[in-house]
Amino acid sequence: MFYHDFRAYSYIDLTFPMLQKQAATKIEAILKNVPTKPGIYKMLDEAATIIYVGKAKDLRKRLQSYFRPKANLPIRKEKMIEKVVDIDYTVVNSELEALVLETNLIKELRPRYNVLMKDDKSYVYIRVSTNEDFPRISVVRKMVKDGAKYFGPKTAGWKVQKTLKLLKKLFPFRHCQLNISWNPEAKNGVDISHKVIKYPCLDYHIKRCIGPCVGVIAPSEYKQLIERVVRFLEGDYADLKADLVVEMQELAKAKKFEQAALLRDKLVVLDSIQEKQDISDVMHENLDVLNLVEEQGTYFINLFQVREGKLISQENFVLKAELLDEEDSISEVLQGFITQYYQEAADIAAKILIPVPIVEREILEEWLTVVKGTKVEFVIPQRGRKNSLLDLALKNAKSYASQMRVKWLSEEKHDPQTSIEDLKTVLALPRLPKRIECYDVSHLGGTETVGSMVVFENGLGKSDHYRHFRIRNLPEAGKDAKPDDFASMEEMLTRRLKYLAALPNDYQLRQPTQKQVVALNLDEKLEIDPALLAVLTKKDRNSPLAILWLKEEDKKAAVINWLSLDKKVELKPYILPFLQYVIRKFDYLKYYLPYSLEKTAPLSFLEIGAQSDRLSKECRYVLEKYRFAFKDVSLNKKPDLIVIDGGKGQLSSARKAFLKFGLQDLQMVSLAKKEEEVFKIGQSTSIILPDNTAAKFLMQRIRDEAHRFAITLNRDRRVKKMTQSQLDDIPGIGEKTKMSLLKKFGSLDQIAAASEDELAEMTNRTVAKLIKASLS
Repeated sequence: MFYHDFRAYSYIDLTFPMLQKQAATKIEAILKNVPTKPGIYKMLDEAATIIYVGKAKDLRKRLQSYFRPKANLPIRKEKMIEKVVDIDYTVVNSELEALVLETNLIKELRPRYNVLMKDDKSYVYIRVSTNEDFPRISVVRKMVKDGAKYFGPKTAGWKVQKTLKLLKKLFPFRHCQLNISWNPEAKNGVDISHKVIKYPCLDYHIKRCIGPCVGVIAPSEYKQLIERVVRFLEGDYADLKADLVVEMQELAKAKKFEQAALLRDKLVVLDSIQEKQDISDVMHENLDVLNLVEEQGTYFINLFQVREGKLISQENFVLKAELLDEEDSISEVLQGFITQYYQEAADIAAKILIPVPIVEREILEEWLTVVKGTKVEFVIPQRGRKNSLLDLALKNAKSYASQMRVKWLSEEKHDPQTSIEDLKTVLALPRLPKRIECYDVSHLGGTETVGSMVVFENGLGKSDHYRHFRIRNLPEAGKDAKPDDFASMEEMLTRRLKYLAALPNDYQLRQPTQKQVVALNLDEKLEIDPALLAVLTKKDRNSPLAILWLKEEDKKAAVINWLSLDKKVELKPYILPFLQYVIRKFDYLKYYLPYSLEKTAPLSFLEIGAQSDRLSKECRYVLEKYRFAFKDVSLNKKPDLIVIDGGKGQLSSARKAFLKFGLQDLQMVSLAKKEEEVFKIGQSTSIILPDNTAAKFLMQRIRDEAHRFAITLNRDRRVKKMTQSQLDDIPGIGEKTKMSLLKKFGSLDQIAAASEDELAEMTNRTVAKLIKASLS
């Protein structure tokens, strides 16, 4: 440890490297010239990295306090000063400006020695677009000044989604991305742009959205509904409940009993929420209650938001600080949290309850007052109900710390690098499985069969490399629909591994020499462009064994042609490598395969529909570029290990795909769930993964992620299938007619109940009969 003395250098340890001497000289010069004005300062290390950002009312006094001999600095700041080789500073007009600038810089730079909120990029907000004719409610990651109303930040996205799901039952608002504008002169009374979905959507049909997209509600009525949602989120339960009671009573008097019953059900839900949120014996004040606990250098903060005596929100936060001393840790962490949290907060209470004094209380109160627009003060209660709230917040902070400790211990035990090293040992793999791909199949009774591919690199999921496969070669409906996991797995692996199709080790595809082109064109009369030609040779020979080339069609399509110069050369292993070879060079929209080569078609090509293509007499199969481009960043990467979800049967099916492409060198195993046993190709006995090991934990995580990803697509496809209206399948009904029918009758059930004459008025007699027959 050393100290800088700016009156004499006798205190500097001359055994330090020359860099430290140069730094001392440089810092001394800076401190002699730094002004005695408010501002912010940045400490930099020898790599020019900013390691600390601070603010000061008097820059010179604050900076010199770090470098005086016997300064009695906290351990954290002693360690920081040892690394400082340069100081940068910015002068501002006031301490308040310095606070704002410091807060912004800490958020942007995240310096090592500042108190930092962890996972702040994962926080979410509830956004209510109150500046639209038909406001929508959505979950966003960032609060911007766009005229909308925000609630947050919220630390648990799943809780937010649960809240919105509950709110949609109470108040059927929209959350779609359609831009809906009120226009009385339009057909439905609305203009719609940004048409990213078909509308009305499923929410409208199941009464989870009131349907502004079909003009069934005016903006004034819709905004009343949104105001109720906002009041709910603000904790204004009492007035909201009173309004709903009055409305229910009026509906009952008008003998609209079904509508009154719906409101009664909403009141029951509202009452249950209110019971959970109520805090007894607290004055009807708006309070934020902060308390925290420290465990091994990590700080866990609990925040209660109390509005009108009701607890409307509880959030938990994690902060990290390097080497804080006990004597100043709580105050400094609390102050760091306040500046970082309230910079992003959508709502600030008039009173903020805190457990200990904070050094810069006055300037923080001034800043929060400016941000909120009304007075904000910190309160340190000593007794009474407010002190009880602080105690409750402390208990919740401790509970959260306990939960996170269990989670982190688990994560530390199963470190990603340790996991892949352990897996290599347990499975006796020839190399470290840095890239692992796992495959699973999902279906519902044989329908909507899909496959999933998830990727883990260096022990961690790489979600942007995940891929879905819709299984094509199985019947999807009717009595023939039945699950076939083995065939599905083989199809999925075939379609994935074609991207890695390899020539046998002793063969190669290459551009022909000029002499070979001349000879081929003379001998075979091919008359083809050398750029479209490839020859197959053995690696130790130049003489061609086969020729593959493209016959160009209208600059948009090409037919693959093949000429064998050696009858012993089998066709199959070389078509896909040739495709990869040419597709990377040429930009044709379609590649056709002649009948003479159709045995290779199941590997990659799609069958041409009956006489649907002008080349269908010559060619039976076609490969369309947008379906199969050989340019996928994930599929072009070769995995170190492939994991199949299943037992020996699934592994055997997957192996068939390997053999099609000559990829026997790839490592592949299957993981059977019942006993968590691993099967390897060519090994009769299974490998039982040892309990409580990093290898077992990693394999389970990969398998579970593949299962989750497959189920997600299967569910999405089923939902999409359900949301497609039966009207879409009736001849003679287009989008406009469908919308007109739904607007007039309200739902499919009511359309089905309508008479043929009523339907004929909207369409014609023939279509009306078809509607009745289809919906009966």
